[in-house]
Amino acid sequence: MDYWKGKVAVVTGASAGIGAEIIRDFAKAGINVVGLARRNERVEEIAKEMANAPGKIHAIKCDISNLDCIAKAFAEIEAKFKIVHILVNNAGMMRYGNFFDENLPFEKIQQTIDLNISGLAKCTREAYKLMQKHGDNCYIVNINSIVGHMTPNAALSCLNIYGPTKHAVTTLTTQIRQELNFAGNRRIKITSVSPGGVMTEFGEAAGIPQEFLQYYQNEPMLSGKDVSSTVMYLLSTPAHLNITELTCQATGEKM
Repeated sequence: MDYWKGKVAVVTGASAGIGAEIIRDFAKAGINVVGLARRNERVEEIAKEMANAPGKIHAIKCDISNLDCIAKAFAEIEAKFKIVHILVNNAGMMRYGNFFDENLPFEKIQQTIDLNISGLAKCTREAYKLMQKHGDNCYIVNINSIVGHMTPNAALSCLNIYGPTKHAVTTLTTQIRQELNFAGNRRIKITSVSPGGVMTEFGEAAGIPQEFLQYYQNEPMLSGKDVSSTVMYLLSTPAHLNITELTCQATGEKM
C-alpha cells in the first residue's frame, strides 16, 4: 500500500455507502481522494471527519448520469491535481419495478442506463487522459454486481434494466483491459468488483418496498466497509498481478 501514498484517486458516488467507506479508507492510507457526488455536502462532511488522516478528501459536485457534468468535474480535477492514479467507478442506481410496469416510467430506466453505463464509460475515458500525463502505475476499479454475471430469475425481475447494465460493466471492463493490453499497456490495471447484497441506502433509494428490505435485513449481507476492504486488498497486490474479476458475497447469502 505504500506505493499509493500521496497519489490521487477519484471515487464516484462518494457521498454514502460503499463510496463513502472507500474515500475514508483511501484517506487513512495516505491517498489524496476526490469524491464525486450529487450530494457533495456529504463528502465535505466526511472530509472534515477525516481531517487528521494522512490523505486529504476533496469534494466535487457531479451528477454521473450527466456527461457534461462529468467533463466539467474532470476539468476541475485536472486544474487542481494535474493527474489521476486511481479511479473507482462506484456510482450506480436502479429503480425497483418490472420492465413492463406502467408505474415505472421509461425515464427511470434511461437514468439507470445513463448512470451505470454511460457515466462509468465517460469517467473512465476522462480519468485515462489524466493517467496518460504521467508514467506511474494506475488502477481502475469498476464496482459491479453479481447480477452482472447471471441471468435473473423471476424473483429478480423487479431489477428490470439494472442486471443488463451490470452485464455491460462486466463486458466493458474486459474490453478496456484488452484494448490497453494490445496497445502495450504494462502499468494500468483494471478490475471488476462484483458484490452480492450490500446493506446501504441503495435499496431504499431504488424504491424497494420496506417489507422486502426488512426481510433482507435478517439475511446475510455485506457492509460498505466489506467492499471497501476488498478494494484496498486490490491496491495491495503487486503491479504485475491484475485480478480481472473479484466476486464477494456474505457467507450464507442465498444468491
